[in-house]
Amino acid sequence: MKKTVCIALSVLLILFLAVHSFASSTFFSPAPVLSRTLRFDLFSFLQWDMRMIRMPSIWDSGLTGHGVQIGIIDSGISAKNRDLDTDRVLSGIDFVSGDDALTDSSGHGTFIAGIIGASRHNGFGISGIAPDATLVPMKTSSHKRSEIHHVADAIRACVDDYQCSVINLSSSSEESSEILAEAIRYADERGVIIVCPVGNDGNETLNYPAAYEETIGVGAVDSDKIISSFSNCNDSVFIVAPGEEILSLARSRYGIAFRNGTSYAAPFVTGLAALLKERYPRMNRKDFCEILRQSSLDLGEEGYDPQYGWGLIQADAALRAADDYF
Repeated sequence: MKKTVCIALSVLLILFLAVHSFASSTFFSPAPVLSRTLRFDLFSFLQWDMRMIRMPSIWDSGLTGHGVQIGIIDSGISAKNRDLDTDRVLSGIDFVSGDDALTDSSGHGTFIAGIIGASRHNGFGISGIAPDATLVPMKTSSHKRSEIHHVADAIRACVDDYQCSVINLSSSSEESSEILAEAIRYADERGVIIVCPVGNDGNETLNYPAAYEETIGVGAVDSDKIISSFSNCNDSVFIVAPGEEILSLARSRYGIAFRNGTSYAAPFVTGLAALLKERYPRMNRKDFCEILRQSSLDLGEEGYDPQYGWGLIQADAALRAADDYF
């Protein structure tokens, strides 16, 4: 099945590139025409995840993440991918080599950036949750785990240097660190919402920073709304989001890929936070948590449970809850 889907995607991409090549030729001026006609995204029909969390409903409200800066503490973001608007991706900081945060050797950060902020209605690629938000790459890893002090420094840079109001932090460790805890408290005290995956061990192991009270820990479910076998189940799970067979961006020019993991569930929550921050800039973590409690689809045991937390995020219900809350 997966092989068939990949072949179909390849055929669609070839057809798109052929049309794009013609449109870019000297015989055809694309700018005035394509800007009016390309009101779709080539692979959005495969984004079952967006439909499951009812994201189209909140897009219909006009929210796009405009004016919200999102820190992505990860492996960098590839500026090569055409489905990311480079005007909305800042240069950020490379804490690994001091070189360039707009490169990504693993593709992890680019994949997360696509879920959050891929351009919408440009005729190719996918639909991002908050396409008009500004993305700030904080490169703290390449192929290996991030150094704790780099992550802590990145959090502070997001807050102080870039005025980010939401941070997606996909690093995790079974060991707590006071340096990291202090940085997270620092951000939380300033109203910054930090979203983290709970881990992919498939057991009850706590992972940090998701286990810190000042973050929002996210578990993963599949397309049937069943908890993923790899998703950790413990008190750090606050909410769940789609995390299996997720389609997002790869590092190449028109690259797309499927991936699994709680790391890819977290950006759905990050993107939702950005949309609500656009409407209610003063919303902090406690506000957002209450909105999620009120609006999420209860799964598993009634009420809170360590598998599903408070349930599956529902974008339209979250917006209604936020309007009532504020």
